[in-house]
Amino acid sequence: MGLFSDISNTVSEKAKQFKDSLLDSSVQVAINQIKDRVLNPKIAEYGEIKQLEYKDKKVRIILALKGMEETLLEASANKIIIAEDGSSIQFDDFDANKAFLKAALQNFGNRKIEIPEEQNLARTALQTVRKYIVGA
Repeated sequence: MGLFSDISNTVSEKAKQFKDSLLDSSVQVAINQIKDRVLNPKIAEYGEIKQLEYKDKKVRIILALKGMEETLLEASANKIIIAEDGSSIQFDDFDANKAFLKAALQNFGNRKIEIPEEQNLARTALQTVRKYIVGA
């Protein structure tokens, strides 16, 4: 009985890991859509988000600012709020690898970002991410 129990637990754990991996992959695809279609166009005059990922209940951002492209900056938002219908996203409670970036994000980065109606793919992506985060 112990052997079968161990095998069953191992199979259950592997199935959970596989499901989590698939979910993480689909969420990352959705987050890349948000980065490319919504966030990068909004910050284009300042720089570009190179990487945006959701992991361990945080959003991690790697960005390059214009004139400082050789120095990648890293920040994380410990709080993310997504409208149920995907019409907006808001980040808050920031950390960063540079004090000026953390201060700027705390002062200006926590504004609600509205997603235009014509950005249906981005709104759908946000709804997917929200389901993952909230478990709704």
